Amino acid sequence: MSTTSSATSRSPWPAKGLASVFDYVAASNRRAAAALLLVCLLGFLPGIFQIPPVDRDEAYFAQATKQMIETGDYVDIRYQDDVRYRKPVGIYWLQASVVNVASALGLPNARTSIWLYRLPSLIAAIGAVLATYWCALAFVGRRGAVLAALMMMSSSILGVEARLAKTDAVLLFTVVAAMAVLARVYLAPRRGDTQPNLGQLAIFWTALAVGILIKGPMILMVVGLAAATLCILDRSARWLLALRPLAGVAWLVLVVLPWFVAIYMRVGSALAREWTARSRPGPSISWRP
Repeated sequence: MSTTSSATSRSPWPAKGLASVFDYVAASNRRAAAALLLVCLLGFLPGIFQIPPVDRDEAYFAQATKQMIETGDYVDIRYQDDVRYRKPVGIYWLQASVVNVASALGLPNARTSIWLYRLPSLIAAIGAVLATYWCALAFVGRRGAVLAALMMMSSSILGVEARLAKTDAVLLFTVVAAMAVLARVYLAPRRGDTQPNLGQLAIFWTALAVGILIKGPMILMVVGLAAATLCILDRSARWLLALRPLAGVAWLVLVVLPWFVAIYMRVGSALAREWTARSRPGPSISWRP
């Protein structure tokens, strides 16, 4: 007498359903991007409007941006009566752009609504997830790339940074975007593929420039050390020529240098001194969620 188990002949419905959804999402890049965008919104939006500032640095960034808007001075960065040069101007410009647009559209209390200052971080966190998908496509197929992007999205740290008006989510987006292009440049001759086009190279150098304006040389350390490691392992740096470094560096300097020149003409060496000094705590700020 023999018996057979139905468990071996069929899969549980939830597993089948999830596999079918995953296959449908990974069928095209557009579907994958749309699904990742939806998942990011479901994961990152809850709490962004209601949670008050819980991080000291978030209040500092928002207050400095608010003063920048009120004074109309988009070069100098000040927190109340003190200078705040520990980070470059990039995040303040992004936050000020969102708040100014909201004010122009007639949104009440735009300058004191903390969630508006968080929108650059939210958008950048979503961008980091989509950039992870694009970066992973250089190594694996769409299914693996979707899985990599979902792993990025499910990171608890990214979920926190997506809800804070700070620099980290924006910096992550720029780093992942730059690494995605760097991976394609490195792998192209080894696979016999065509090199990335001018649009992708523009993404690489623009991501580096924006990353510098967001958090100084941090992005150069990440991307530069990765490139240096590959050069050492291969005992050759010729593949870096595909990045068109002369034109790329010229574009990077064109984007980054104006603010550094403007702030140096305004405050001299105070910027360098502030970057090396320890930040000082300030009084608390009341913001409406």
